[in-house]
Amino acid sequence: MVISAPQPVLSALEELAEAIAWQASQGERVLESLVDDTGTRVLDQARVLQLHHQAEARADFLKRHETLTSAEIAALSRSTARNTSALANRWKAEGRIFAVTVGRTDRFPAFQFGDDGKPLPAVGEVIGTFAGESDWALALWFAAPSGWLGGATPASVLVEDPAAVVAAARHAAEPPAV
Repeated sequence: MVISAPQPVLSALEELAEAIAWQASQGERVLESLVDDTGTRVLDQARVLQLHHQAEARADFLKRHETLTSAEIAALSRSTARNTSALANRWKAEGRIFAVTVGRTDRFPAFQFGDDGKPLPAVGEVIGTFAGESDWALALWFAAPSGWLGGATPASVLVEDPAAVVAAARHAAEPPAV
């Protein structure tokens, strides 16, 4: 089929066709993952809806927050190591930074680094406070408005008031009073 139209319309149609194809292929992958290997157990609707909400939250986070590769972190911090992932991986292993997995790639939220490319110390304290939580839980906590920060997000206050962010994390991690 040949379509004659202005370039913006053709680009929009191409984008739409790609989105439809992606939806179809992803739909099949999701469908396969909803049923166990025997075909006798299926994830219930409430769990599927919960996973859908989590996926939307992750997508929103990635739209709103810049993330960096380990190579970009090495460049930002002026690392001279030949292995460009070594520095980020070491900082992650030390609990100074965290990464979220996107596809099969670690992406490091940029808000956890200073202008010099080094980890902000408060991030390590927050990571320690939420020990055992997933990296995505950490990322979403940093992106969510906090009553302890006057409705601001921890990510937006991290540079100007790191102590307040650490205090907010401690409050959030406290077990609820009974």
